[in-house]
Amino acid sequence: IVVKVKNIEGSAAYFSALYLGDYRMSTWYMFQKPIDLSNGYTYVFHVFIDEITDHSRIGDFADANENWINMLRYGQKGNKDTRLEWFVGPNGCRKQLYAPAVEAQKWYQYALVYNKNAYIMYLEGEEVARYTLTEEDKAAMSKLVSPKFQAMEFNSSWGANYRQGNEFHGRLWQVGVFNRALSASWLKNYVYRNNWHSAIISNGSNGCAAYWPM
Repeated sequence: IVVKVKNIEGSAAYFSALYLGDYRMSTWYMFQKPIDLSNGYTYVFHVFIDEITDHSRIGDFADANENWINMLRYGQKGNKDTRLEWFVGPNGCRKQLYAPAVEAQKWYQYALVYNKNAYIMYLEGEEVARYTLTEEDKAAMSKLVSPKFQAMEFNSSWGANYRQGNEFHGRLWQVGVFNRALSASWLKNYVYRNNWHSAIISNGSNGCAAYWPM
C-alpha cells in the first residue's frame, strides 16, 4: 500500500510503503524520469531478515529495461546462506560480489558503490567486498549501456515458478540512491554513523537523488 508520493525534479523520489507481511508479494516500481548514474553511484539500504529461508531475492535496482542491474539475493552459495549477493553491471559484463553472513532478527545497513573503476560493497559502514574492473572489462562496458536508475523491484516479478520459494522473508528501511560514488569515510561518518541525517537528503550537493523512508 503506497501511502505517500512526492515528486522532486520530475522524479518520484519519496514514497512510504506499508508492508502487510505477505512474502509472496512482488512489486515493480517504474518512475517517470531516469536518474543518470554514468559518473558513478551509491545505493544504501537497511535489511531485516524475519526468517532465513533456503533462497531469497530482495529485488533489483535497475534501468527501465534491466539492462544495467543491481540484483540482491541471499542463498546463492548454499541453502540458508545469508551472504548477500550483489549481481551487478550491464548485460554482457556482469559481476558477483558477496557480503559476509548476517543474522536474522537484526537490522543491517548495506551500501553498494560503483566508481567507474570498481564495485565495492559495505556492511555496517565497513568495506567487505570489492571487484576492480580490468581493462578488458572497461573495454567491453564502453560498448554497452551506462547505468541509470528508473525502476525498483521487490522480490521477483518473474514467472511464478521462479518466484515461488525465492521470496524474501524480511523488511527494507531507508533506501537511497546517490548519483555519485560515496567515499568510505563519507559513508561511515555521514550515512552510517548519522543514520540518514536529514541534511543528507535535503542537500542536493550530497548527490542524494532519491530516498524512501519505507
